[in-house]
Amino acid sequence: MPHVIDFQAPTSDVRIYGNHLKHHKTVGELAMGKAKKEVKKERVINVAIVGANGVGKSRWAGTFHGTYPGYYNQWSDHRSLPRQSVEVDGEVWHVEMHDLVLKPLWEAERDISIEYWDSMLTQVHGVILLYDITDRKSYDSVTKADYPTILSFRERPPLDERSVPEANPMDEELRLGRFRRFGGLLVGNKHDLVKERPLKREVSKSLAQEWASMHGMKHFEGNTFEQKWLISIVRDLIGQIMKAELRDKEDLEQRDRYEAALKPDETSATHKPNGLNRLSTLSRSFLKMRNALPRVPLKNKETAPVAQPIEEKSQWSMFLSSNQPPAATN
Repeated sequence: MPHVIDFQAPTSDVRIYGNHLKHHKTVGELAMGKAKKEVKKERVINVAIVGANGVGKSRWAGTFHGTYPGYYNQWSDHRSLPRQSVEVDGEVWHVEMHDLVLKPLWEAERDISIEYWDSMLTQVHGVILLYDITDRKSYDSVTKADYPTILSFRERPPLDERSVPEANPMDEELRLGRFRRFGGLLVGNKHDLVKERPLKREVSKSLAQEWASMHGMKHFEGNTFEQKWLISIVRDLIGQIMKAELRDKEDLEQRDRYEAALKPDETSATHKPNGLNRLSTLSRSFLKMRNALPRVPLKNKETAPVAQPIEEKSQWSMFLSSNQPPAATN
């Protein structure tokens, strides 16, 4: 039996068992630790997996949520979908994955009911553009058709806001409208097939990386049956979502400052942003200077414009020509 040495500690119980040091937390420390855990922020986000049929969207959602193999129904009630918790920077994110196929939107007739896609594409916080690296058509579909479709849905007010013109204009969601940024990733699936047969690759990694870089995204390649890899991808997507929301917040603050600067200030102009004050002051100065300068007379007197009266002549006399005719005297 190993030798046990007890130490008298005021806040905790420390014991040495052989060569191992063990720290037994007291009730107070356990309560403090539990309180710290309760301080963590929690948030629910929606992530859409967009791509052509057969690229592995349902497999991604099922593997990520730990429900694969199993049946995944993208048309089920959103509230019944499973959630996977991911911790990023001390904040817990409860992620809901949604499998979306946008092909019916840009191939079907115009009278197709778009309420489902409208509600999804306007509410998602992040989008994963998934393609098959062994199928060039799936890459072209997600980059040339699906991605522009997503942007077009976010360029006008949502359906529920379009039908309520008297909505509060100060509401943050309404003010941002469809122009809300979102986190996005371009992901190539079925990398295991390329490892076994390199000639099966139809989408080069450099091509996908170039497109992703041009659109402010990151590019990854992997397999949807690796849950750890999927969770790491989602962590990166959460980082993109945080950056997008920060930029939206900065846009709102800038818009507020701009709108406040346009309103007349009853007290003084010092409440406006310094940049706007400086710009307006310079603009007024240049306008006064331009109006004060004499005009060059044209040869044809009939087409010559009527001379504009010069205000504040004494203030701008330094800009006037010295060979002005003398004033008439009685």
